[in-house]
Amino acid sequence: MTNALVPITANPAEIELRPALQNPAIARCDQIRERVFRRVYKQQQSRAVANLDASDAFREAMPPLDSHENIRNFIACVGFAMATGVFLEETGLHLLHAAQVALRAAAQGPKKQNSAASLNSKTEILPSAAFIENN
Repeated sequence: MTNALVPITANPAEIELRPALQNPAIARCDQIRERVFRRVYKQQQSRAVANLDASDAFREAMPPLDSHENIRNFIACVGFAMATGVFLEETGLHLLHAAQVALRAAAQGPKKQNSAASLNSKTEILPSAAFIENN
């Protein structure tokens, strides 16, 4: 008597394929990526062009590296994007390095200024690029 092989995992349709989407930052980036992919594919009829634009949209939707929580969410988004093929490994590694630098900077905290007078004497105020372009 032989026993039939039984799969270890349940039917793939019964498995939540993307549990990472429970993270709101990942879900937001992925929703934007999917929306851009559909729009561009409908216009261009090219999966390659749609994937490039969708990847850019995902990256632009990622959280800024301005707080510990955002840095963690940024890292989660990069990991998800690398795992699902949204980013090439090289791109993901560069983004993870940026997150590492931001995390170190956040851990050190802001530098203390000696005094307002020394700050004013050493600081040159430059117009922003937006101001220059509009005038």
